[in-house]
Amino acid sequence: MSWSKVCQTNPLAIAIAASTEDRAKQLEQFLNEMDLCNIEAKRYAEHEEIAYTLIASNEHFQNLWP
Repeated sequence: MSWSKVCQTNPLAIAIAASTEDRAKQLEQFLNEMDLCNIEAKRYAEHEEIAYTLIASNEHFQNLWP
């Protein structure tokens, strides 16, 4: 089964961290293309280090967790 098929037919949520804002934006675009549309993006800064987190889920997952 292809990755896109899994994303479109099964409940799925993914959490990803990125080290740069540009990479986080690329990942967000990729997640959107995979029909993972409920994306929550945050920027965390602690001391000098910055992390960007993305949490995405598809409609099937959202229907399980109203």
